[in-house]
Amino acid sequence: MIGTTINIKTHKPVSEKVKLIYLQLPCFTKEENDCKTDFERWIYIFKNMEILERIPWAAKNSIFAKLGEIDADKLCESDLKVYRDSVNILKYAKEEGFTKGRAEGAKAQAIETARLMKQHGDDLNYIASVTKLSISEIEDL
Repeated sequence: MIGTTINIKTHKPVSEKVKLIYLQLPCFTKEENDCKTDFERWIYIFKNMEILERIPWAAKNSIFAKLGEIDADKLCESDLKVYRDSVNILKYAKEEGFTKGRAEGAKAQAIETARLMKQHGDDLNYIASVTKLSISEIEDL
């Protein structure tokens, strides 16, 4: 099935250059010997990829020979590694952000507490012991 991308609001084609092709693989019923064009051969390979032990037409066309050389397991492992690395990087960044945010929030809270205690006239050593701020940080408030 071939379709044109349509703007939902105007119902006009988004571009005459962009076409969508929908392949309904279950509807493709040709067998290996019935495929006459490269397009039909590609569809056959896509439909039967899980059960193929060899790539048909490899001797007739170099692109099919190259397809047969691809190690799908290594390709999948590589993609899986990239995915796992990305997930771990995001997880680490998120944890670092939370840790940094908590530390900054705790520091801001300590400064605010120290400021209020200082305004109240509390001893600087006492303020430092409660807020874990240095005496010089408290004096600068």
